[in-house]
Amino acid sequence: MVFSFPFLSLCSRIETEPDRLVARTPTFGRWLLLGASCRRAEIDRVARRVTLERRRFWFFRSARRLDFRHVAAVTYGYDDVYPGAFLLASHRSLDLFTVGVRLANGEEFILAKYFGEGTFSNEGPYPDWVYWDQELIQWSGTQEKASRLFAQLLSKMIGVRIEPPNRT
Repeated sequence: MVFSFPFLSLCSRIETEPDRLVARTPTFGRWLLLGASCRRAEIDRVARRVTLERRRFWFFRSARRLDFRHVAAVTYGYDDVYPGAFLLASHRSLDLFTVGVRLANGEEFILAKYFGEGTFSNEGPYPDWVYWDQELIQWSGTQEKASRLFAQLLSKMIGVRIEPPNRT
C-alpha cells in the first residue's frame, strides 16, 4: 500500500487563470538555493506563447519566448536520481520528473521540475518477500501526479502530444 504525502516532494508551483498558466520554482526551493537559481514559465493561450525566464547565480538572467506554432511536442520525462542507484538492485527511489517543450527544430526547454521521495523497488536477485518490511507500507511524494497533470494541461493548451525527452 502506497501513501502519498505532499511534504515529501519539491514541486513547481502552478498558478492558473482562465487563459494563462504559470509554473515557477517553489519558494522552499529558492530558499534552499539561497535565491541563486529560479525558473518561471508562463503559458498564455490568448497570445499563443510560452515565455521561459531563468535566473542563475543571482545575476545571470535569460528569457525566451516561444510561439505555439513552433512547439512540436510537450516532453515528459522521469529519472531516478538516487545516489548509487546503478550499483544497488534494491533501493527507495528519488524521483525527478521534468516537463518541457520540444520545438520543431528539435531544441528542448524544461519548463518545470518535480522532485521527491519515491517508492521501494526490487530489481535484485532476492524475491520480494525478503523485503517485506519495505513493501508492507510505502510512502512517496506527490511529484508523479502533479507532473503528469501539468504535462496533460500543457498539452491541451498548446494542442500537441506528449513525448519523452531526447536524452543526450
